[in-house]
Amino acid sequence: MSILTQTKLGKVAKGRKERGASAVEYALIIALIAVAVFIAGTTLDDQLIAFFNYVAGQLPTS
Repeated sequence: MSILTQTKLGKVAKGRKERGASAVEYALIIALIAVAVFIAGTTLDDQLIAFFNYVAGQLPTS
């Protein structure tokens, strides 16, 4: 990378007012993930219980 290119990139980076995600953006992402997990858990509740019961039944006993 040439010095001229590095200088131009440095000026562009310094001119930006946003420097990455803020705490609010991270909180929104976490909230959306939590809602998705909750919806998936309530929708698949009976199927998940049946699956884990099946897996538990297939495990050898000592």
